[in-house]
Amino acid sequence: MAGLCDVAGIVLLAYAAAHDLVARTVPNWTSFAIVLVALPIRIAERDMAGAVAFSLFIFAVLALLWRLRMLGGGDVKLWAASSLLLQPSWSAEILSFYRVLLMGGVLAVLYLMMRGFCRGRNLKLAGTAGRALWKRAAHAELWRIRQGGSLPYAVAISAGMAIALWP
Repeated sequence: MAGLCDVAGIVLLAYAAAHDLVARTVPNWTSFAIVLVALPIRIAERDMAGAVAFSLFIFAVLALLWRLRMLGGGDVKLWAASSLLLQPSWSAEILSFYRVLLMGGVLAVLYLMMRGFCRGRNLKLAGTAGRALWKRAAHAELWRIRQGGSLPYAVAISAGMAIALWP
């Protein structure tokens, strides 16, 4: 059962990452769905109390970052909810935390490199702009990068958690 729930969790994380990339928001229902996917795992493994306590701890710590405007509210909820998919142990949680931070660093470096590359250039994607959703999303992302917009941190959260969950 855990394998199927892990796959469902990874699919939901991928959706949250894609939504954040395109719209810079993480829908609340994705975090709620991740919690619903994680519940059978935690019940089956009889570690619900520890998992919920750790998830609430993560939520509280990340809520401080949200108050400091360093992290979005959707990212806080996504990270806390996805922590329920992991074994509630300090080692697993700390390792996943470092993985997410590492993925965030990779994302930040990539965006800084792209910002330097895009500066002063009028980049356009080949083909007719606006026809395909992915082209509109790519144009919007290029504009955000040139403007120094925020990072889609759900991408880093999802990548770090997916690495932790991958069998």
